[in-house]
Amino acid sequence: MIELEVAKELAIQAGEILLDSFGKVHEVTITEEGPTTWVDKASSDLIVSRLRERFPDDGILSEELEDDRERLRKRRVWCIDPLDSTRQYITGTSDFSVILSLAEKGTPIMGLLYRPAERKFYFAVKSEGAFSQVVGQDPVRIRVSRTDFSAKRLLILISDSRGEKAIKELEAKVPKAWPIKMSGSVKTCIVAKGEADAFLLTRENLMRDWDLCGPQVILEEAGGRLTDLEGRTIEYNQKYTRQYGLLASNGVLHNQLLVQMRGRAIEAGA
Repeated sequence: MIELEVAKELAIQAGEILLDSFGKVHEVTITEEGPTTWVDKASSDLIVSRLRERFPDDGILSEELEDDRERLRKRRVWCIDPLDSTRQYITGTSDFSVILSLAEKGTPIMGLLYRPAERKFYFAVKSEGAFSQVVGQDPVRIRVSRTDFSAKRLLILISDSRGEKAIKELEAKVPKAWPIKMSGSVKTCIVAKGEADAFLLTRENLMRDWDLCGPQVILEEAGGRLTDLEGRTIEYNQKYTRQYGLLASNGVLHNQLLVQMRGRAIEAGA
């Protein structure tokens, strides 16, 4: 798929911008979406300009681009997070990513998450499987775990910004849960490659289309499942791009986890 190859090229180029300024002092602007820097915008500008050149008929939704809603008239829309985990980037933690994805008629058809510090991709094209790949090496097929409720422990990812209270409440609601704190949208990819069994985002917390669209197709092509907490499929390129309350899992655990999570909410966000 030519779109995937273009996405890889752009992710590497954007990653070089991020790495060139990594560890340096940045002027931080606080927006509705959280902290942002000139590096976020420089990465976005590069990606958006090149996509407009290569695919002029497609719509674009980027975290750093004003949403003029013109995308709602498009059959295909790119969802872009030019710097996922900006907080970690600012503080000098290498746990950050570049995310590019493509949705057609509201459904993810291609997704890529690139980890510049590791020079590592996670990617998938619908109906073609999910892969990880270190730059310069061959892709490796990834698959979700086969853990079910007969297991003694379920590895469930939550945000590293949540406290001990969140962990205790998750354990109370899902007694077999073994909560693991992690930042960024890469959590869904960790589930996709079988190193965790699920990732939980509760109704009190949100993610945006650019956080989810790519990781969702990666997870699904690895054999997993992502829905809201009522079990409904996420539809992309809608008027509102915020998603509250999500479960990404290996698929085997999905329905039972949804049942256990119903009831009082807990503080376990993205």
